[in-house]
Amino acid sequence: MDKEVQAGVSQNSKYSEKMVEKSFITCQAKGDYPLLRFEDVRNESVSIANLWERFDMKKMNDNLLNPLNDWEKIFNNSEESNLSMDELISNLTVFNWDFGKIPIKYGTKPRKITLTIKNIGGVDAEWQFKLPNDSEIEMESWADPGEPTPEKAFEKHVLDNKIFTVHPRSGVVKPGDMMEINVFYYPKEVKAHHLQSFLQILNGKPLIINLMGETLHRRAYLSLLKEIYYMP
Repeated sequence: MDKEVQAGVSQNSKYSEKMVEKSFITCQAKGDYPLLRFEDVRNESVSIANLWERFDMKKMNDNLLNPLNDWEKIFNNSEESNLSMDELISNLTVFNWDFGKIPIKYGTKPRKITLTIKNIGGVDAEWQFKLPNDSEIEMESWADPGEPTPEKAFEKHVLDNKIFTVHPRSGVVKPGDMMEINVFYYPKEVKAHHLQSFLQILNGKPLIINLMGETLHRRAYLSLLKEIYYMP
């Protein structure tokens, strides 16, 4: 090969080597978890201000805006935990939904409360309202479940008589959309009732809900909204 040509090839090779550059791609992502907010609570005979307080609306919304704490993360990944369901629930915040007091003179007509939830996050929010018997395992007829505690017996009584019902029990809310949840308390017997349930937001906040209500005899009753009042 001619020396001049060889020199030219060598020079071009060096030039090509100098033109080789490494390329980098930077990827950025932002994680988001489902985020719901309670927008409204209504009943045809009870004021919104009254219900807002009775149903812990502000307390729930403040909790929903906070990031998941350690116990909530453990609850959402309960299949990886050795803790029992009672232990998992005991470390979560409880919110009261108080239907108030209803005279039995109205028969079995339920008190219906409508709550409106809104998805204020950036991803779909899938939710499910669960009652204690939703996770109950059906036992064989020969199996002896043992004597229930008074609390478990009362819980079963409330569930069997459908004192509290929820409709719908589950749903998916798109970002920016709203959905209504109707909860009912049936005054079937003169007694104070309560039932622990929870509102599960998939990959989001778990809310322990204590449903409460009391059915009264056929007589007038004066009810105070608070135990303590401060006079100006």
